[in-house]
Amino acid sequence: MSDHWKQKMRTYFRRIDFDGDGEITQNDFQGMADRSIKIGDLKEVEAEQLRKNINQLWETYRSQAGDVDVITLNTFISAMERVARDHVKTVTEAPFKIFFKIVDTNNDSNIEEAEFADFFQIMGLDKNLASQAFKAIDINNDGLLSLEEFTSAGVDFFTSQNESPNQYFFGELLN
Repeated sequence: MSDHWKQKMRTYFRRIDFDGDGEITQNDFQGMADRSIKIGDLKEVEAEQLRKNINQLWETYRSQAGDVDVITLNTFISAMERVARDHVKTVTEAPFKIFFKIVDTNNDSNIEEAEFADFFQIMGLDKNLASQAFKAIDINNDGLLSLEEFTSAGVDFFTSQNESPNQYFFGELLN
């Protein structure tokens, strides 16, 4: 895999390692849920659905990593290498369908730029940086992200070896 691809994977890993301990566990996903509920000011029913979606997301990553309870950076990169090498679109697409439900807080089947900015904030990023990524993903320039645009950009982030606007899906790449 290219150095660029590995840099994207390291960036994503650090973004979802909410507690910064160098491992991804269910606690990181619970942290994502807690931050999402707080930022989104969700009601109890919405919060419960969000927790369900985020738990489903954790189980997806956990199964891709070999049903482990702790995912290290090396384990994550190895799992994602298999997915990218085999171009397993369905495996890569599944988490983004769940992410889409999480980000689409008004449940209108589209993601608005403000919702995407909240997503950046949930990921611990400056929400003002979301605009660049949003515009890159919004292929038809209608000011909304459809499920197809969102998942396509996500799949590209994980499977493409080359630089593209979708590399900013989770903010600026980290070293």
